[in-house]
Amino acid sequence: MQSRRLLDAYRLSVVALAAVLLLARLRGGELATVDPVIVATLLGAGILAIQFPLSIGPNHKLAMDTAALFAGVILLPTPAAVLVAAGATTGGWTISALRKIALSPVKPRLAVVLPGVLFNGATNTITVGAACAIRDLVQGPGPLQLHNPTTVWVIPLMAFAMYGLNAALVTTAVGLYSGRNPLQLLLSTRQVTALQYAGLFLTGVIAAAGTATYPWMPLVMVLPAAIIYVSLKRSLQLAEQTIHAVERMADVVDRRDPYTFQHSSRVAAYSVQIGRRLGLNPDQLRVLRLAARVHDLGKVGVPDAVLLKPGQLTPAEWAEMERHPQIGYEILGEFAEYGRMRELVLTHHERYDGTGYPDRAEGRRLPLIAQIIPVADAFDAMTTARPYRQAMSLAAAAAVLERGAGTQWNPAVVAAAVAALRTTPAPAGQPAIAPA
Repeated sequence: MQSRRLLDAYRLSVVALAAVLLLARLRGGELATVDPVIVATLLGAGILAIQFPLSIGPNHKLAMDTAALFAGVILLPTPAAVLVAAGATTGGWTISALRKIALSPVKPRLAVVLPGVLFNGATNTITVGAACAIRDLVQGPGPLQLHNPTTVWVIPLMAFAMYGLNAALVTTAVGLYSGRNPLQLLLSTRQVTALQYAGLFLTGVIAAAGTATYPWMPLVMVLPAAIIYVSLKRSLQLAEQTIHAVERMADVVDRRDPYTFQHSSRVAAYSVQIGRRLGLNPDQLRVLRLAARVHDLGKVGVPDAVLLKPGQLTPAEWAEMERHPQIGYEILGEFAEYGRMRELVLTHHERYDGTGYPDRAEGRRLPLIAQIIPVADAFDAMTTARPYRQAMSLAAAAAVLERGAGTQWNPAVVAAAVAALRTTPAPAGQPAIAPA
């Protein structure tokens, strides 16, 4: 409840600041010199862009209105630019919210939807105002002189101001609601979208350059922009479908042995818990989760006689088993989406002291993220039943991890794993892990 009140107070403050900025800038007479066709075109483009966001990750959607708003920063005097930002964002998100309400069986109250719409509009109004202030400080009030080499250098500075201020405002809101450090959120979450936003800013510059000469240029750009949008959306969907298919393959491998059913899903969940304790950013956590989900994919190349053997393996059979990280590494090489995950799959049975497999690599020399799956994998193996033994309790498994810290596993990763386990309820009849 306290976090909700803090969030509401913060959003109200941002909206009030944007309203003051908007009213202060609209007092001048600069709007009389503005081409209404350009204003209407940018306003319409911004509203339309918000209706078709691109999903670039499980927790990230990219609204394409940034290109239109940045074109406005370049082409329009400050009053018109902030008016376009406020109108396009508020109008666009209002339409988007109404569409969702119409399609949703559970109708949210206006009091729930309205603060978010106003906050989005206020955020873009403030960021556009800041970018315009930088432009006006460098060359004086008015549209940016694109053909003047002494002032055009300000374009990347304006883009950075818009991006950085927007990130700060949004992550502060998320931090207040979730109780997380806003600065940490700012430094981590925005790494995922920085490249995509750079492309949107560049699109805005190109649109502005054409519109400065031909006011109808944005209308001509609608078709190529739509083609690019559809192509990019299709490529993102294809990447998601590829990941889904590979994960289904990994699940089929797990099902070969009834004792490892859903093993990879559990290892992925444990790995993410440990990664959060170690301070990995959202992009690293995504890489870690995807790698953990398919870490045993290479077992598709291990014969059933070896994989399903209830007793101890012979040296020859162990040699067969030790091939599965390399097989998984080679299979994933066929999928570009797994370029960053392959090494984690290859090394998930390497040990901290260098006596693991397949390459006897010293785990201590591997990146920290590569030393998490081995701990999560071992913990799940210990706490699930096998044909030759019963499942260990959480406390017993934690004790094994602590004994192996510094030899089999990275001590910091083990400490993070045990700390995470202390917050995990023990199954009925099992002792909980003692607090540190």
